[in-house]
Amino acid sequence: MEIGIWAIGLAIIFLCTIPFIGMAINRNKKKRIIIKELQNLAKSHNSDLGTFDLGIDFAIGLSTAKNYLYFYRGENNEITKDCIAINSIEHCRVNLTKQRLKSKKGFEEVLQKLELEFDFHTNELPSVRWSFYDSDKQYQPNGELDLIKKWEGNIKQALAFYNS
Repeated sequence: MEIGIWAIGLAIIFLCTIPFIGMAINRNKKKRIIIKELQNLAKSHNSDLGTFDLGIDFAIGLSTAKNYLYFYRGENNEITKDCIAINSIEHCRVNLTKQRLKSKKGFEEVLQKLELEFDFHTNELPSVRWSFYDSDKQYQPNGELDLIKKWEGNIKQALAFYNS
């Protein structure tokens, strides 16, 4: 009788862990695909990928020579691939879009979008925005604010390195 209870208990535990194992496998597979796509983007510009970071559905990277910046986002069959030459960037800044909502305690600000915005030396090129977080697509930010601030600093260092 005890062996039967143990067997049923182990079977239930096994069945409960299968979804979590499957989610971890899918998450790792998605990360490998995003990294591979970012490396392919670097190769297409005759460069290699030096520093990079991953978000939930995006990756941002800088070439080893610090002359190209790469961005890849793949979500719901919407793929964004972008490469920017560091020497073409005039300004880089974090763009926070917040919405003010009324609550029981007064008003609260809620983060709507988190983007990295680039302005270029030539006026012919429009400014470019890379989205790190959008409340319409994700429920809450998951480290994107720290990541975007880190990359703003990395890009400004690369600009200083390139311009010196």
